[in-house]
Amino acid sequence: MHANLKQSFKKIAMELSKLGSPSKKIIKIGTWLFLGLLTIGALLKVLNHTVFGYDWYYEHLSISIIKTSFTMFAEAVIGGILIDFFLKRL
Repeated sequence: MHANLKQSFKKIAMELSKLGSPSKKIIKIGTWLFLGLLTIGALLKVLNHTVFGYDWYYEHLSISIIKTSFTMFAEAVIGGILIDFFLKRL
C-alpha cells in the first residue's frame, strides 16, 4: 500500500513538472492566494474566539473566507491544467 501510494505521488509530481510556464504561474499565483486567504480566515476565526468575544458575523465571515480559499485553489489548479492542455493542442 505504501509503495503504491509513493509511486502515485511520484507520477503526479512528474506530470506536474511537465506543465508549461503560463500554467505553472497560474497555479503558483493560485497557491499564494489560497495561502493568503486561508491565513486571513484562520486568523479572523482565532481572533473572533479570543479577542472579539465571539460575534456571529465574524464567525460566518471567517468560515466563508476559508471556504473561498479552497475553491480558489481548486480553480487555479484545474484552470492551469486546462490551459496547459489547450495550449499544447494548438
